[in-house]
Amino acid sequence: MHPGYYDQTLAQLPDEASLLEALTPFAPSADTRKRALIAAGFGWARHSQKVSTLSGGERSRLLFVGLSLARYSLLLLDEPHQPS
Repeated sequence: MHPGYYDQTLAQLPDEASLLEALTPFAPSADTRKRALIAAGFGWARHSQKVSTLSGGERSRLLFVGLSLARYSLLLLDEPHQPS
């Protein structure tokens, strides 16, 4: 079994990395990462954009792109809760 983990804090995405660099741990092939970014709506011009400049929704989308590239057999999703 090869489990993956989606962290709601998005800590898996380094703020100072470009979109293309942020996906390196999930897929070593630059061509594969570029195609995945395009398919997810991140055009060529945005591939060098820093993760820190993305909105929360865009960061979530980027992490899901990475997790899908890694081809995990099981994906665990972190659900935030409010303390009582």
